[in-house]
Amino acid sequence: MIKTFNIIPVDPFLKKVILESGDKQARQTAVKGAMTAWRMQKYFAHLVQTIESLVDGRISDIWGAVYKKDDYAEAHDHRECKEAFVYFVDVCQDCAPLVVDGNEIIPENGKLVVFSGLVEHSVPPQTCEHDRIVIAGNINEMVS
Repeated sequence: MIKTFNIIPVDPFLKKVILESGDKQARQTAVKGAMTAWRMQKYFAHLVQTIESLVDGRISDIWGAVYKKDDYAEAHDHRECKEAFVYFVDVCQDCAPLVVDGNEIIPENGKLVVFSGLVEHSVPPQTCEHDRIVIAGNINEMVS
């Protein structure tokens, strides 16, 4: 099951942090674009709280990604977690969609997409000139 939420407006601080962080993963993950460090909770604290208030779990990892023209994400899953999510920070109507279990999700600023960690997802090559900036992460069970 795919769940979507609209969290509007997007905090411009999120984009600033992602762009200033730069590429920490050197395209060595499924994301063939610029990625921040894996655990950006302290930088995205307000967003973490907002997402955790909407889901049944805790965010264990959260990172930013910038897709420039021709960047993409290979098909992959997040089996190690209960759910995964993508939050659209700065996108345009022509940016590449998120494909979750064969379903194309059109990016919109402020949209949060949550799906099972077992589900395969990808991003086709970014064809427009606009940077596609997102925050993604993993959600695990709540610990009592």
